[in-house]
Amino acid sequence: MLYQQHKYQLAAQLLNNLHKESYPQLDAAYLLLAQVYMDGLNREDLARKLLQFIRQKFPNSTLRNQIDTLWKVLNSSENTRQ
Repeated sequence: MLYQQHKYQLAAQLLNNLHKESYPQLDAAYLLLAQVYMDGLNREDLARKLLQFIRQKFPNSTLRNQIDTLWKVLNSSENTRQ
């Protein structure tokens, strides 16, 4: 909801460090956090790190297609800046 309301800083604060709480849907939460970093806070570096974390810790995630799509978007935006 905060993401949709463009309250990116608040969303990031809520989602950050959920891995310390054994959050049951951590892959989904961190995918959303990666989108917050990318779309709202202009921190593609942090979005990339989160996606790497998700890919490593959740290789069989049901969100794999969305994770891979966001990864491709990040890589394509990096390539267009170079």
